[in-house]
Amino acid sequence: MTPAINEMPIDARIDQIARRQSARFLHRLQQAGASSPGMERDYMRSVRFICTDIKAAIRESYPEAHSEPQDK
Repeated sequence: MTPAINEMPIDARIDQIARRQSARFLHRLQQAGASSPGMERDYMRSVRFICTDIKAAIRESYPEAHSEPQDK
């Protein structure tokens, strides 16, 4: 979930939140001994799909969220 060069601020913020919360969750699983590399990959893939859907929903509902601020 590395931000792309042309990503908008809201996209980068969603990715930042996803990385932080994923790290917290995966750390907890590791501490409990309930983690595996395959499980971690599957979890991160799922988070990536969710974030992609959220970003698409924001773009569809709020196109102004991705437009450049206009000077008045």
